Amino acid sequence: MSCKTLIYIAALAVGTSAMAQENGTIERDVNVVNTYLPTLGNPMKLQVEPTMDDTTRYQPQFSYTVINKAQAVTTPPDSLEAATMTFEPDQSHYKSLVRADGGLGGAQAELLYNIGNSENYHLSLGLGHESLYGKIKRTDDFKVDAPLNNTWADADFAAFFRHTVLDAKFRFRNENFKYYGLDGFNADGIYIIQRPQEEGVAEMHSLKTVHAFGRQRITDVGADIAFGNRLRDPRRQKTFEIRAGMNHLGSKYDVNQSDFRGGASLRLPIKRNYLFGINADVNYFIVSTGNRDLLLGSDYSSIYNFKTREHTDVTVNPRFGIDFDKMQVNLGFRFIAEIEEEADNFFMLPDIRANFNVADGIVSFHLGVEGEYRANSFRELYALNRYIAPDAHNYIWKSSNNSFVTGQTMPTTQHQIKLVAGLKATFSTKVELHLDIDHSSFDDELFFINKPLEAVMLDGNDGISTRHHNQFSVISENGKLFRAKGEMLVRPTAASKILLRGTYYKWQLDYLEEPWHKPTFEVGLSSRFSPIDRLTITASADVVGKRFAYNATTQSKEQLDAIIDINLGGQYEITSRWTAYLKFTNLAAQDQQPWLGYSTQRLGARAGFTFKF
Repeated sequence: MSCKTLIYIAALAVGTSAMAQENGTIERDVNVVNTYLPTLGNPMKLQVEPTMDDTTRYQPQFSYTVINKAQAVTTPPDSLEAATMTFEPDQSHYKSLVRADGGLGGAQAELLYNIGNSENYHLSLGLGHESLYGKIKRTDDFKVDAPLNNTWADADFAAFFRHTVLDAKFRFRNENFKYYGLDGFNADGIYIIQRPQEEGVAEMHSLKTVHAFGRQRITDVGADIAFGNRLRDPRRQKTFEIRAGMNHLGSKYDVNQSDFRGGASLRLPIKRNYLFGINADVNYFIVSTGNRDLLLGSDYSSIYNFKTREHTDVTVNPRFGIDFDKMQVNLGFRFIAEIEEEADNFFMLPDIRANFNVADGIVSFHLGVEGEYRANSFRELYALNRYIAPDAHNYIWKSSNNSFVTGQTMPTTQHQIKLVAGLKATFSTKVELHLDIDHSSFDDELFFINKPLEAVMLDGNDGISTRHHNQFSVISENGKLFRAKGEMLVRPTAASKILLRGTYYKWQLDYLEEPWHKPTFEVGLSSRFSPIDRLTITASADVVGKRFAYNATTQSKEQLDAIIDINLGGQYEITSRWTAYLKFTNLAAQDQQPWLGYSTQRLGARAGFTFKF
């Protein structure tokens, strides 16, 4: 903007103010609350450099890796839910970078490259590889190798037209790891499983195991494409989006899942403060195995229950929105038709939420009634726990009176009614607070349990030795869940930030003795500060409360200790292009056990550099 233009604007503002005073109108300060309107495509997506913040959360794999992931931007008419607090990424005028590090426990290399960035198109590429190595001491005091190798690639392309944008994404992930948990397969053993039936009579299956089951490989390839118009003023402009995507996941033992999805969204302003929106989506996936010989012995039936599973769900979500300065209301329902080979189902879930601005930009709270639908599959289970059994996609345990008496194919998890409430408050430029609570009743929520097996003639000895296996199955359960979550961001100085967070869970289950592998609480603290110019220090501490797991050996529950995860990192900007960093993980050197039988690396240390260009 030129100096002359600024003078014109200033003169116009003075003149307008004078006319207002002469006419006797009342002046008031205007606080601009929503200054940022997202677009369906953003040409600057990957020019933001990832930070050294340790954003570790409780995850089974406990991976401390910064991986570039392009985030999808959506524009539903009810964007009222508060986003999770995070530290803002550091801005950089360099659009590409190379990162590499190595040290105790692992090594990583990563390339983020922006080929083009203009008004007409944008193309970004990301490549990376990480390896975790070293021995891990199991709960039985044996040291075992626990290798883990991750390779990933991403591509993001956006083409910008006068009023529309075309956005396309490609993803590749390959993970190679070992089942190193307690009581793994023995190459000379024969194993049997008691597969429960509806009438409670156990059916025996046996298999001469193959030694190769110590390792697994999962490859996932996917692509998404979306076309829509750019969002200007959400109160006045109609918007639309058409989208499609696919994924294919394959494993070393030929368990395959193919996903196909498509959908469209339309948003129509009725008047200045009213709008109508509708989303329609179709999701289809098929899970199957192509080569059963990899899992079958010559004279034995399979202990793995492979069966092709096809699933289709169609969702239509009409919504009516009201948007005033002090109140925003979303009134809608989600209608879901589920098509399966065994049975078809229909669900109607509420989608109602109201947001009240007590003081613009300072205090607001929301109330709502929602519903949750989740079509579980092998892909979703693997994302939560990589050590799931190959047949977990279509066979689960069903609980009754604290015993496993029935078996069924993978169910759909439903939270038919979820009551939600929350508060957002900004006390000053230094303190922000988010509080959220919800309570729901659910059907067929899934919990992980070690898959129970019995070994026959192990190491040439006769007899049966009951043991729990190092792969996991799932069990479904009905009940209720109360959850309370709080986050507070504090900025003591311009060069320091502290993020406090905590979540409390209260489970009520119909039959299960405990919510297996689920914590009662999670709390954490993350901080970032710069004691001197060019030096940034990050520190975090996360605590996951005690959990319980089902031990198939003793046929009883076993307590898993609370996890205390302390991390420290630092980076120094040598020049505008070169940065050196050092980070330590699990400083308490705790034997963390996210899953029964699976321990993690104790102390980890990495040193590396980043080069921007």
